[in-house]
Amino acid sequence: MKLEAFRDKVQYYRRLSGYSQEELAQALGIQRPVLSRKFSGTNKAYLTIPEVKLILKTLVEWDAVTQQAHLEELLELAELPLNTFKPEEWKSPPLNRLKQTKLTTPPVKAPANSIRPEVTMPPALPKSNLPLALTQLIGREQVTAELGQWLARPEVRLLTITGTGGIGKTRLALQVGQEVLPRFKDGTFFVPLDSLTNPTLVLDTIAKELGLQEISNTTLLELLKNYLRNKELLLILDNFEHLLEATSLVETLLANAPQLKILVTSRVSLRLYGEWEFEVPLLEVPAQTASGLASLSTNPSIALFVERTQALNRNFVLTEENTVPIAEICVCLEGLPLALELAAARTRLFPLAVLRDEIKASQLAWLADNKFQRPSRQQTLRGALDWSYRLLEPEEQKLFCRLALFAGGFGLETARAVTSPSLDLMLVANLAQNRCVTNYAVAFPGLNLMLLLESLLTRSLLKLVATTDGTNRYKMLQVTREYALEKFAEQSESIAVGWQFALYFINWTKEVVPKLNGPHQRAMLHKLETEHANLRAILDYALEHKIADIALSLSGILLDFWEIGGHWSEGCNYLSRTLALDSSDFAGQAMCKKALGLLLQDLGDYTESLKWLEQAQVNFETLNDSLNLSQTRRWMGHFYARKNQMATAQKLAESSLELAQQEQDRLAIANTLNLLGRIALYQSNFEQARDFCEKSLALQRELENPSGIFRAVNQLGIIAHRQGDYESALAFFTGALNISQDLVNKRLISNSTSSLGWVYLSSGEYGLAIAAFLKALVLQRELGDKTNCAVSLNNLGKLTELQGNFEQARRYGEDSVLLYRELGDKQGFSYALNNLGVTLHRQQDFGRAQLLYEESILLKREAGDRWALAYTLTRCSLLLCQQGQYLPALRVLQESLELLQQIKSLEEIANGLLVLAVIAFALKQPQIAFQLNCLSLNVLAESRTGKFEPLFQTDYEKLADTLALENGAEHNLTLEQTVEFALNTLQVLVKNEPSHI
Repeated sequence: MKLEAFRDKVQYYRRLSGYSQEELAQALGIQRPVLSRKFSGTNKAYLTIPEVKLILKTLVEWDAVTQQAHLEELLELAELPLNTFKPEEWKSPPLNRLKQTKLTTPPVKAPANSIRPEVTMPPALPKSNLPLALTQLIGREQVTAELGQWLARPEVRLLTITGTGGIGKTRLALQVGQEVLPRFKDGTFFVPLDSLTNPTLVLDTIAKELGLQEISNTTLLELLKNYLRNKELLLILDNFEHLLEATSLVETLLANAPQLKILVTSRVSLRLYGEWEFEVPLLEVPAQTASGLASLSTNPSIALFVERTQALNRNFVLTEENTVPIAEICVCLEGLPLALELAAARTRLFPLAVLRDEIKASQLAWLADNKFQRPSRQQTLRGALDWSYRLLEPEEQKLFCRLALFAGGFGLETARAVTSPSLDLMLVANLAQNRCVTNYAVAFPGLNLMLLLESLLTRSLLKLVATTDGTNRYKMLQVTREYALEKFAEQSESIAVGWQFALYFINWTKEVVPKLNGPHQRAMLHKLETEHANLRAILDYALEHKIADIALSLSGILLDFWEIGGHWSEGCNYLSRTLALDSSDFAGQAMCKKALGLLLQDLGDYTESLKWLEQAQVNFETLNDSLNLSQTRRWMGHFYARKNQMATAQKLAESSLELAQQEQDRLAIANTLNLLGRIALYQSNFEQARDFCEKSLALQRELENPSGIFRAVNQLGIIAHRQGDYESALAFFTGALNISQDLVNKRLISNSTSSLGWVYLSSGEYGLAIAAFLKALVLQRELGDKTNCAVSLNNLGKLTELQGNFEQARRYGEDSVLLYRELGDKQGFSYALNNLGVTLHRQQDFGRAQLLYEESILLKREAGDRWALAYTLTRCSLLLCQQGQYLPALRVLQESLELLQQIKSLEEIANGLLVLAVIAFALKQPQIAFQLNCLSLNVLAESRTGKFEPLFQTDYEKLADTLALENGAEHNLTLEQTVEFALNTLQVLVKNEPSHI
């Protein structure tokens, strides 16, 4: 066995999938130290053939190895034949998932001396989000087994559970999801859709339940498709019947994810090609001939009725005497679970015989009303709901109807949205003028409200929902809510109460959203997510009925929630629709324009973003609204900074800061200072950039704003890294990683991990660097984050170039260049061009390398990025020198040294001095070459790394051997004097040696 090569290759693939050596050892059933000894061949430890097979199967199971050619390569390194796996093993999971492709490119070379970094990987996404069932599932054993068998069939990828409301589709789907969970490697996820009224939000809801966060330059649909593409996963879409316009999304996901299966609950089928439909039967009811306790006690309908009754009365038991009326109730209600539950809730009020007679009388009266022409099952449920409603006291009926407004459930405090008489007088006056409303909501005293809620709960008209924070939250089943909304619409108070509901949440949102920029960000975000469905319901209603007042007020307030919570596409959708309404609310429209411009920028639609921001700027200037004008100009500044138009960005940022200072708004000041720091950083004004960012950080810490602290700390890390202060950069980026983990923001976690990798790379700790970059790339690909994937690919290209693996470096570099070009990111594109140019330079592909350097130089010069420009100019100068083009080399190097004279980057100054020494020696000036090389070594000794990177090392060694250099000579020159000496020497070479040039 080629043990070392096999071990390195396995470790590479394992790291690529994000798993640890400990997890691989667990998969083999041995301890990690034992596996390490087996991989090293120490203490007579060796890998057995069964262990090698299990290692390879585990890598395939983890999706670390996806092509058969790569697995065959591993077998070859283990010196095992292909028939080590029997034909039935190749045809069975997990090996049957391997792609049958030939290895057309050389396999990835595993990095040498790689060790695990001191960087914690963000926790893996959970395998399931299935809510815990609060009740036992009765009488459905055969149905769940049959559904499980259907899902096990390869051809069944879309299975729809249909049936009337109240038949128990949701509970059944949850049970099936739990039972089949072990079959789906990537988990089973429940997506509740009952609170939605807008089909376009189905996409956002699925992404949220999967833990995905929106990212720039990638649509939410593309992100979701990328995430699911290779996942072996079951999605449960619950209550789909009112969102049938979203069926095309279901088709799209199934078409792009071959191992995805979707289980849908709906009152009607989706009518999609390839759909399998399973109609849920009613619970079995007692046969007319059945009698006696023994035979009736096992009947599913009776068992459910008894179980629900015992939940209210623990002393209740089934006896010979009460089996007859219970059996008649079950027959009358046809075995419909929700109807049985509603009936059981009344056993505390009525004797069973009376309850039976009441149900029969209610059903007969309802059926006699010939305006209802519904199927039998719907008639049964409607009759049960009508009967339950009529038995409520008037106050209970009123509250039951009002609570139907809550699409996403409610707590005791938010229940006051429909029970408190307080209204916003200005909006109510407007309402009264336009809507002629005269009826106002009636208040319920606090104690009375609690008693009424308890009464509705015990009658099964409300459900208690478990919450993570331990508070009580109530919700109606969808079918119950639909009935309650019908009754609510009949009330004379419905319009006034509806407005009260909307105004309560507008005021509540005004109070909660500003706290997102403070110490309680996670708690406030959780509160807003909890009420998200209710906020959506208000916006959907306002937009449907063209109530601009409500839509403008709520949309303008929700900006920070949509932005920080990652609901960028949703926010853009609501804001666009809101701005399309006719309204005279000039200020409200301006707020929505500003919000839309910001969110479009988050999504990477910069041109459209600028259009709305410019309109908002004009509006706020007219309104003389300094604070919002400051925020708008700040985001316009971000736009121009991204487009490398730094003069315009600087002007807007300075104006924004002046306005924020006039308003004495510390958050606006802190955010604008950070933008100014970013602009200074892009222009390599490091001292100024650090000053801005440190001031921003101080203010953000005063405000205890975690997002703001992250931005400032991360930017200070970039500044420190650019200046070669790797110790400080490491501390800053570690701090940023800790904050991003506290915020549970996967996008920021991946960015911080990548930044740490770059510090490790610059410090020469390649093992730590590659582990960090690969971890970041795994997470970025999982999130579909193209922008940061491009960053990580560029970083991996640089790292593998430094390790001498040029072919792999070229592939990484080319992928990064293509991705940056697709994204239109000029700054990232210029960096990727440079790194790919270095790789080709080291491969002596001078022509292509020069073209890449020149394109990178043009972009960096356009951006005013002085440090990056000097970096590329120095390498281009070396390339020209190596081709004998000494005069062009000197001119390019002169521009680099003039920039470095201002920037004072030690590593780059040392590189520039070395290149000048090489040129001097080529021009037959050995004494000058000797002096310059000594100066180069002296500067390098003061740098953090203390050594040349490989591109320059070869030329240094040649020069050192020729000139008999050791560690340099003593020179009492300052850094400024050293660079000045180099520039003067350069002019001498140009002037005095034209014949050689």
